[in-house]
Amino acid sequence: MEINKDSVKVRDSVYQSNQITQSHLPFTKLEADIFTLILATLQMDKSRYTYNIKDLMNHLKIESKNYKSFVGAINGLYEKSIIIKHVDGATEKIRLLSRIKYQDPKHISVNDDVELSISEDIKPHLFDLKKHYTIYETNSFLQLDSINSKKLYTLFAQFKSTGKIRMSKNQIQDILNTNYADFSVLMAKVIKPCVEEIQTKTNVKNINIEPIKRGRVIDGYFFNFNYKVIQYQLELLPKETTPQQLDIYDQLTTKFRLTKAQATTIIEHVPPQEINKTFYDLNIQLSNHKVENIGGYTLTIFKNKFKLTF
Repeated sequence: MEINKDSVKVRDSVYQSNQITQSHLPFTKLEADIFTLILATLQMDKSRYTYNIKDLMNHLKIESKNYKSFVGAINGLYEKSIIIKHVDGATEKIRLLSRIKYQDPKHISVNDDVELSISEDIKPHLFDLKKHYTIYETNSFLQLDSINSKKLYTLFAQFKSTGKIRMSKNQIQDILNTNYADFSVLMAKVIKPCVEEIQTKTNVKNINIEPIKRGRVIDGYFFNFNYKVIQYQLELLPKETTPQQLDIYDQLTTKFRLTKAQATTIIEHVPPQEINKTFYDLNIQLSNHKVENIGGYTLTIFKNKFKLTF
């Protein structure tokens, strides 16, 4: 089966179930960054992806000379599982990737591609989430240097509506995968440095930690914080855009999954009547054939039919 190469279009935010947010992710920092980068590019109706290694590295601001260790991190991500502990005591392990394919490490180049397949078991934790989900900012996550900072940041994102998290000592240790007998050492060596980094580099501010006491014994902690939702500047369509063009723009960017710039180019160069005719043809093709990359397929049709350059 032929797979079209995917340009890396990274969304501003990442969606995942709260179970993933509260689970133990046994990743290195680089693996965690690749994990989030992949989540920010996924499409609901698609399982297989082909990425250019250099494109992925550019998004993570990694020098090209380190491409072999980067591919090694992708392989490490494939080997590891997300560990979810259920309330009934059961432990569940789920892989993000069910398949990877890349050139032999002796001959691989930074300009080569890597093929990835998303595990079917992970999809319910990433798509069509109606409740119990976390949304966090992609760039904020990627700016953090500590793996524990990244983990705490996603927890803050889960509880952003209340600005308060209550966690027992055991919960904190499980999530951060630590085992300090003296909890004050964990606070000094791990949590406080993470809090400082999160406040400096992300949209979470004013973090305050209060002990939860049972008698004289500290049983856990309250984390109070302010989560500032980032408002992204939207590119506005020209004032002279007609209602018909606006409807076309909406279909191009939602149903047919083109970028704003691609949709605008089509509207500027193709008459509405011709666009609607193409929509009709596209709908027939999409209903009769299994098209994994709707956006790429749509873009190719408009490119070839109307000689457009994007």
